[in-house]
Amino acid sequence: MAHQRPQLPTPRPGPRFTPAVATEPMIKGEYFASCPKGFEDVLCAELIALGASDVKQGFSGAWCAGGNAALYKACLGLRSASRVLKPLREFAARHPMMVYDQIKRMKWEHWITPESTIKIDCVSFNSTNVDHTHYMELRAKDAICDRFRENCNGLRPSVDRERPDLLIHLFINNNRCLLSIDAAGVALHRRGYRTQAGEAPLRENLAAALLLRSGYDGTKPLYDPFCGSGTFLIEAAMIATNRAPNIEGRGFSFQLWPEYDEALFQQVRQELQAREHAAPESIVGSDVDAAMAAMAKRNAVRAGVAPSVRVETADFRDEEAWSEMGHGITTGTVVTNPPYGERLLEGEAEELYKLFGDVLKKRFTGWDAWILSGSDEGLKKVGLRHSKRMPTTNGGIPCRFVKYELYVGSKKTS
Repeated sequence: MAHQRPQLPTPRPGPRFTPAVATEPMIKGEYFASCPKGFEDVLCAELIALGASDVKQGFSGAWCAGGNAALYKACLGLRSASRVLKPLREFAARHPMMVYDQIKRMKWEHWITPESTIKIDCVSFNSTNVDHTHYMELRAKDAICDRFRENCNGLRPSVDRERPDLLIHLFINNNRCLLSIDAAGVALHRRGYRTQAGEAPLRENLAAALLLRSGYDGTKPLYDPFCGSGTFLIEAAMIATNRAPNIEGRGFSFQLWPEYDEALFQQVRQELQAREHAAPESIVGSDVDAAMAAMAKRNAVRAGVAPSVRVETADFRDEEAWSEMGHGITTGTVVTNPPYGERLLEGEAEELYKLFGDVLKKRFTGWDAWILSGSDEGLKKVGLRHSKRMPTTNGGIPCRFVKYELYVGSKKTS
């Protein structure tokens, strides 16, 4: 039987053109930087530190201004950001044809040529007729290609789902659409240093956001006893050395924009590089798997922070190994993402977390410990009273980021 292409759903009946409902404008600044939900304040603080102006907290991100310099600094220097978007237009979106018509009116030839590649991403909330995101992506692509066909002798851009020249975002909420283009082109959490990763890898920008949320600034030692591919260690080293996370090894979509200023970009890049310094305190990690420890070392080299990171092959239950790595230090921060879920057999998580809690109590008195975990049962077995607990997600898995203050006489949780 011949393979039949699946049919897209027919849009529900609705008015083609309807006057826009008076709502609060979606565009509130030159740029919008997105981040993991719950870390908007962390992102705002980063933007301010980088010199952005008119910083305003938004839903899963923040608005800012500051021209090309702010844009370049954001893409090079933001740690917790997922993307940096440039809004182009906001319009009513009560029917797919309204979206098609508005996008077709845009002067896309200002941004790309018929030889360029594009990709459309769409999210939709609380909207009727335009809630099928894949269909809306196809209609947006058709609008752009149809405009080029009509004005460029039938030539049109092609689609590239991996590394497009122009990544276009549609954010549809309450039947209004915010049309934006992605300044980086590839999600900012893809730093480029992690060519391999273990199971359930921690996203780089989430690791950085968690470290910043914990208050880590590099002035105290940091240990990760389940370091895996080294994400916490590497992001901590970048914070400790003030190294911009995307300073090397990647290009940005904004470098293809007509207003791109190469001289300004190089100036911004050099300014950020001039801020780097040596790590004030030690950053140490270990993993029981020698292959993972070796991978973490390679990733640290690619990230340019190898001199600041020490990685050992060790079992967290080996008291001699812990004692040797501690070197008599009496204060610091433990930040880790222990195995859970599919990475462990049933019942193993609870036993591992219990043993880890015992190690924390025995060897890390005077330290703060932060554990990221998707195992509530495991966290209960740690046997310590937490002082902070915040929800987040890692790879779509609901998690908790929990702080334990390891003072003398820590009380067990009831």
